[in-house]
Amino acid sequence: MAFKKVSSPKVSVIIPLFNGEKYIEEAINSVLRQSFRDLELIIVDNGSTDGSRLIADKFEDKIKLFIESKKGVAAARNLGIKHAQGEYITFLDQDDYFLPTAIEQLYDVINQSEHLAVMGKTHYLFETQASRKRWPQINEEGILFSTLLGACVFKKELFEKLGYLLENPEISDDVEWFYRLDQKGIEIQKVDSVTLTYRQHDNNTTSSQEYTQGVILKLLKHTLDQRRKTNAS
Repeated sequence: MAFKKVSSPKVSVIIPLFNGEKYIEEAINSVLRQSFRDLELIIVDNGSTDGSRLIADKFEDKIKLFIESKKGVAAARNLGIKHAQGEYITFLDQDDYFLPTAIEQLYDVINQSEHLAVMGKTHYLFETQASRKRWPQINEEGILFSTLLGACVFKKELFEKLGYLLENPEISDDVEWFYRLDQKGIEIQKVDSVTLTYRQHDNNTTSSQEYTQGVILKLLKHTLDQRRKTNAS
């Protein structure tokens, strides 16, 4: 069945795009081929200089495409949230892809749940030995629950209550977001199904255990600094 835009989608999928010509078509198709059809796909091009936008343009009748100057992935995601019409929101990185029934499985749970967020399992796809070595703690199967935006579906009201993603180039917006949820006592309901393929290749060198640990340290410093400013005022 061909994908058609819907006027009042239940779920908004947001893909931030920057120089992702190698993988973006596969990512887009993984959304458009979902078993769940009541959705919209929002792509925010963040100043690409390769052929990414030309690839996205091929799907112009099926997607919403926004163009902005290079402001970073968090800003691109936030722009997508602002334009999202769905009651629920999920994200997808340009080099990852959803399994065919991913959104249907997560939507079916969150739509019947009091939780504001649900999470499926992630399959880590290692394309090279070098990318595999960056994640020594990942089991051989490469399947686990992982705090990734693309593994989750969130009720849009969550962003209205807690604010949008942090636009700070020193701190990963997804790490900060899940930390914020934890600090606010927001529990994420888990769904025992693999929904996301998280691609690891030589170009995404910021994705590693060491990188994540460094981001967490910066996040803790940022949080302490914010508390000091609040207490001083």
